[in-house]
Amino acid sequence: MNIILNILDRNNGTWYLVEEGSIVKDYSFVMPRDKDTILLELDTFLKHSKIKLKDVKGIILGVKETSLVQVKVIIGIINTIAWNFNIPVISKLYYTKPFEEILPSLIKQLSKEKKFKPLIAKYKHKPNITISKKKPTFSIIK
Repeated sequence: MNIILNILDRNNGTWYLVEEGSIVKDYSFVMPRDKDTILLELDTFLKHSKIKLKDVKGIILGVKETSLVQVKVIIGIINTIAWNFNIPVISKLYYTKPFEEILPSLIKQLSKEKKFKPLIAKYKHKPNITISKKKPTFSIIK
């Protein structure tokens, strides 16, 4: 069995339980802006599904839209869990098609993975926070 974390936006996520290529359970939750609840929500989902993390054979992370900080935090959590249990992980960041359409290819891709390889955070926008648009009013003299 595999689990999927699908992040829809900055506030909403869903955990899925997948068996034999089909979603058998899901658990949607709200992500408060002031704290990270991914692990708490995973624990709740696993308890409601009556499964243990050691029984999970793979993890898929889907992210439709969220901030770079949230992507980094979520990937850090997923990587830590997967590394601890040597679970293969894959991700699809900033997907544009409906999740139901890309899910079969993600499950197929995950089935090819045999061991843990860390996910890497990527951001779809160009960084501009450190690039000033102002023209400097000073000059550097050597």
